[in-house]
Amino acid sequence: HRVFGGIVSFREKTELTKLLDTLTEVSQYSEDLRAQTHEFSNKLYAILGLLELKQVDEAIDLIKEEYTLQNRQHDLLMKQIRSPKIQAILL
Repeated sequence: HRVFGGIVSFREKTELTKLLDTLTEVSQYSEDLRAQTHEFSNKLYAILGLLELKQVDEAIDLIKEEYTLQNRQHDLLMKQIRSPKIQAILL
């Protein structure tokens, strides 16, 4: 129950700030991916529901709408980002 010594670690504040910023970015990225996955699952369930209700044309329309939206976002992204390496990562 006695203290025999102590250890002190000194670090630059900027190093700690960079680490916290990185953790915040990773956390935000993780949350964004979770939300995107949830949204995509909802669309799949909507398509499944339409198919189960024999609403095939509506299901096809929903798929086409999503496909068009994804293509527009892809084209916009590729026009704005010039680096092939970053484009490859995003794809």
